[in-house]
Amino acid sequence: MAKNRNKNPFRIRAGSDFVAALNECLLVKQDDDRAVALIGGSILDDCLEQYLRSRIPDKTVFDWLFNIGRPLGSFSGKIKFARASNMIGPKVHDELDRIREIRNAFAHKIFSDIPSSNLVRVSFNEREIKGKCSSLWIPRKLWSDKFTGERTPKKRYVVSLVMLSATLKHSADNPDKPIEPVLLT
Repeated sequence: MAKNRNKNPFRIRAGSDFVAALNECLLVKQDDDRAVALIGGSILDDCLEQYLRSRIPDKTVFDWLFNIGRPLGSFSGKIKFARASNMIGPKVHDELDRIREIRNAFAHKIFSDIPSSNLVRVSFNEREIKGKCSSLWIPRKLWSDKFTGERTPKKRYVVSLVMLSATLKHSADNPDKPIEPVLLT
């Protein structure tokens, strides 16, 4: 029997329990942009940590480096370490960093800068956040010209977040297998 080689490395896990749980978690909070950004960013941070932990066998060394308050305990520190150690490529580094920036924008700001007499909660439609979401490359890679769905900044964020989280989680759960090629790009 010939193996079915899927050319889209993300599709491999599209039906997995992890992706379903992640989508469900984000859908529960779908009306709250801030919750989607913060919860999603935290999930991705955890998946990156699991991936790094699977590649660093010494638990004591890992804990010393990556626990909260340690040299590489932040999301930013993990991203930089993964790139510096060539565990991820430059495109994935940039994608992770953009997601981190978007998450931080929501974490440090509750209300929008849009002039208004009413207080409006920060959203994915803020100029700065919308621009960062537009520059995410994973949605552009996955969405063909035939894609007719809505391409909102929030959807771009969630698509990139889900695909990166699933790929990192899959790689962490299978440390003996070669890393997914998409992470080296």
